[in-house]
Amino acid sequence: MDTPETHPPRCAQEARLGTRATERLRDWLNSGAFRLEENGRDSDRYGRKLRIATRDGVSVGSVLIDAGLARPWEGYRRPWC
Repeated sequence: MDTPETHPPRCAQEARLGTRATERLRDWLNSGAFRLEENGRDSDRYGRKLRIATRDGVSVGSVLIDAGLARPWEGYRRPWC
């Protein structure tokens, strides 16, 4: 998924959305047990582990997308400004 940048944001709109996305993610993570599931690739080209966080079969990515705080990944970043 593609989320707004927070460090550094490219404009005030991206900063606001990034802050809201961070807060929503923190709230979701703190609201109960969740699972980290593998989905094909183990890590990205930077060595970051690729996992999907889910609770009751719903991914946190879909929660953020439904709230307008993220977008499905299209293979490249698009501006949030």
